[in-house]
Amino acid sequence: SKMCKKKLFYKIYGAFKIYIIPLLIFLFIVFYGFYSKTSLSGKYVISYFLDDPLLNMAILKHNMDIFLTHSLSNLWHMPIFYPYKLTLAFTENLLPQSVFLLPIYILTGHNIVQTYNIAILLSFIALAFNLYITSYYYTKNIEASILAATFFAFSPFFITHLSHFQVISAVWLPLIFLAIHKAFEENKIKYIALASALYVLQSASCMYYLVITSLFVIIHFAVYYYYNPKNSRFFVKALLLFLFVSIIPILLLISPYLKVTSLYGLKRTLKDIKVFSPTILSFILPPPCTLLDFLMKTFVKNIPRYNQARLYMGLLPSVFLIFALIFIEKNIILALTLKKRIHEDSHEYTPALIVKKHPYPAFIKAYWWSFWVSLSLALGITLLGSPIPNPLYALFYKFYPGATGLRDPSRFFAITIMSCAIFIAYFYNIYSKNKKRATIFVFLLIYLLLEFLPKTAPVRKMPYGGKLPEAYKWIMHNTTQEDRLMEFPLIELFYRQKIFCRIPDTSAYRKGFFYTYYSVFHKRDIFNGYSGHFSALLIYAAISSPKTQLSIAKHIGIRYIVIHKDIYKAIEEISKQLNQDPMKLLTLENNREKLLRELENLHAEKVYEDSMVEIYKLKNINKAFAPEKAYLSFCETSISAKMKNNTLNLYILNTDSHPCVLLYREKIRLEIRRNGKMLYKKNIFINPGSFPPFLQSGEGFSLPITLTLSPDNLPVNVKLFVRQAKQKGWKKLGEYTLQR
Repeated sequence: SKMCKKKLFYKIYGAFKIYIIPLLIFLFIVFYGFYSKTSLSGKYVISYFLDDPLLNMAILKHNMDIFLTHSLSNLWHMPIFYPYKLTLAFTENLLPQSVFLLPIYILTGHNIVQTYNIAILLSFIALAFNLYITSYYYTKNIEASILAATFFAFSPFFITHLSHFQVISAVWLPLIFLAIHKAFEENKIKYIALASALYVLQSASCMYYLVITSLFVIIHFAVYYYYNPKNSRFFVKALLLFLFVSIIPILLLISPYLKVTSLYGLKRTLKDIKVFSPTILSFILPPPCTLLDFLMKTFVKNIPRYNQARLYMGLLPSVFLIFALIFIEKNIILALTLKKRIHEDSHEYTPALIVKKHPYPAFIKAYWWSFWVSLSLALGITLLGSPIPNPLYALFYKFYPGATGLRDPSRFFAITIMSCAIFIAYFYNIYSKNKKRATIFVFLLIYLLLEFLPKTAPVRKMPYGGKLPEAYKWIMHNTTQEDRLMEFPLIELFYRQKIFCRIPDTSAYRKGFFYTYYSVFHKRDIFNGYSGHFSALLIYAAISSPKTQLSIAKHIGIRYIVIHKDIYKAIEEISKQLNQDPMKLLTLENNREKLLRELENLHAEKVYEDSMVEIYKLKNINKAFAPEKAYLSFCETSISAKMKNNTLNLYILNTDSHPCVLLYREKIRLEIRRNGKMLYKKNIFINPGSFPPFLQSGEGFSLPITLTLSPDNLPVNVKLFVRQAKQKGWKKLGEYTLQR
């Protein structure tokens, strides 16, 4: 009985030492670095900026309210970007996070700000603890694993992505590759099923990681097979099981994204990627609000103060990493030994460094390849901001599924720093076999925290003190679910972005980026919105005149116009402070005075006003507008054509008496005949960017087609057809005879 109690005691003590103490350390670090008195007040959000946190809070609240009301049919319909559909697929879905946070959301009384702040703290704890578990399995060294986890979770990469909840949700990444390692190490297929389930969980948490992780799962599988080719039967079984477990949930997950891409042509161009590709400064600049950042501001002037692509890895870790990568590539290691020397009939031992052969395990080789591939792709389409192209990313963009959906290539760096963390744990474990390793461990841990952690928690003040403005309360109680809103200024603004390291920002910096956030409170569809992608119709309206904006509103069934007087006033005040024309901050077309004149011409009724907002009700709107019928084939059109330098310019004119709203990508067929003989026939997809999504009566758009047509072939008959919506037939848009 005493022996059993003793064994139980040592088991509990061992578990406490291995798991509980590291977890307590991570809890202390997170609360020291990110918690403040304002964090759980509901008035402030832990972040450098307000834009993406407000979006992410809106997504989480939308999802959790859907779960609580059991209205899953509306899950992919965020109340933004009306009349577009599946608007949740314009951005991250955050579905796993919503499930895990649901109890906290209920306990906080549906306070999404408190829930979100708790989620931020938990994410950093989970990042550290899951990397710790992974490192500990590889090394069985607590100190090495704590250092590796601290480097990973609190690296500048994640710290500067504090505003991007989806990026710091990389909590399952280390466990995916640990499960793959255990499967091949122990020849147990159950770990492949676990790895696949974790892969699905991570992919749903952030769609970036769906694309990124898939590539490195392939690399890890390939490396393990290379190191044990005799185990090919298990390899095939593992690969098939991984696909079997993950394929259906992944297809269900990406289905709305594929549909949205097909309908609206959402795609990242090389130009988009180039803007977000890191430069050499990305590897040099430390995180904002840290001790190192303070010193750099003191001694270095005129450098960018914020860039979300902070790929700085710390001074000592970088030096350590260089040696580690050389050792792994050469399969060697530096060893400290005592050399025996004979001197005047006496023996003398002197320390010496020698190079030894060292066969590295398969998991280190897998992370070695992952490091180089992820770092190469993290550089983006050009190398360090230079004109030199990155051929690896060009190949990735062209051939890898889902690559065209990635805007920010620097997020590959999550795999880079995870690989680095494993290297740190592995080599620290090798080189810390002495009695004084506790001193070295404490020094390195304190050093990492001083270099990486913010001096004070970065927080931003919520719009209107975190409360629901009275105007939105009025909307909730005086409008119906079918009523739609258009808010002005049309584009959600946040000007003079500034990082506050010591105190929360004042109310002067709270304007903007809240239409999307408050839409999930009043739950009315709004024309506006903020997300990873924007609706083409919103962008078109934003650069149009107030007359066109209100014409769009009437024809798509917008009932209420919400004008934010406080935002317009704040923009004017800011423009005076900066000694700038306010029109540089807000386009002429969004001028409030012109908008009010147009509303007066339309005899719009003012139904609400307070010091910040005024709301107008439009009359004679198109109540019958149906987004599913917003196809080109529903419009009356005619065409004309001109030939110049092997380019046929087709012009499609709206001859209808009403405007034509084009929300969907259209399939068009071009036929060119001469004397009844077919000379040219081609099907063309019209992407949203190639035509204005709203055509007034008498307006049109050009469609250039490159082809070789000899002048001797003219005259020819040009016919244009469009695929009829949800029908097999084609509707003729028009025909035109092209003369010499």
